[in-house]
Amino acid sequence: KYLPNSIELGRSFVQPKYWGSRALDYLWYGIGAYLKQNPHIKTMFGPVSLSSTYPKTAKDLIVFYYSYYFKSHEILVTPTQAFQYSNSIADIQDLFSLDNAKKDFKNLKLALSNMQVTVPTLYKQYSDLCEKDGVKFLGFNIDKNFSDCCDGFIVVDIDHIKHSQKERYIENKKEAKKEKI
Repeated sequence: KYLPNSIELGRSFVQPKYWGSRALDYLWYGIGAYLKQNPHIKTMFGPVSLSSTYPKTAKDLIVFYYSYYFKSHEILVTPTQAFQYSNSIADIQDLFSLDNAKKDFKNLKLALSNMQVTVPTLYKQYSDLCEKDGVKFLGFNIDKNFSDCCDGFIVVDIDHIKHSQKERYIENKKEAKKEKI
């Protein structure tokens, strides 16, 4: 169903000297150019990493938020080394209203800032890229071969990319709204 018309996106990394630059923006332009040349591609999938240096509670909150608001009702992947919460689900849920993603995202950001960490950039960018139900976090796995980071496996439905993002990154329209993802 998904693989014949899909593209796998690997990990991306921006060297610290380029942080704050448009490096990730240019990466999105490259992905958009590929999608424009390959209109049969309907799905992007791959890992988004959460550093093992994040505090356990921060990882719990991020994994819970993205699992709750960007879940799939289909079981498409099974983690080989599934992420295990270090706190009880009840304690984690206490931070969230569980009925308003924007409000809960603010709560998540505040809780993370109290731990001196932020939502990883690609987690935010993928969720901002699409309309509702356009991106799914299918599972979280601990990658022993990548410094024990926690990888979220994502699937992006190209048809659900926001119009403004399609114009900017895929159609590369000069007049497109300059909203960064």
